[in-house]
Amino acid sequence: MWKAGRIEREEGSYIIGHNIPGMESPVILPNNRDQLLKIVERIAPEKIQEARQKSLDELRKFIKQRYATATFPLPNRKVSYAIE
Repeated sequence: MWKAGRIEREEGSYIIGHNIPGMESPVILPNNRDQLLKIVERIAPEKIQEARQKSLDELRKFIKQRYATATFPLPNRKVSYAIE
């Protein structure tokens, strides 16, 4: 699936996790706008219209700054996640 471009891999020593009330922690914010919008819809449905107007980078910052109560490194050898 990775070779077909259906999943992405990140390799390294750490990834960043967030504590977001209303979601199972840690939350790793994906690099996918639709998935980020689903997070906003779940934790703050009244803000979904505002969130839809934001770019991917703005949306990630919006979630981190408004809703994350803690940010912390997570040990990581290799993480794979679906793009779709």
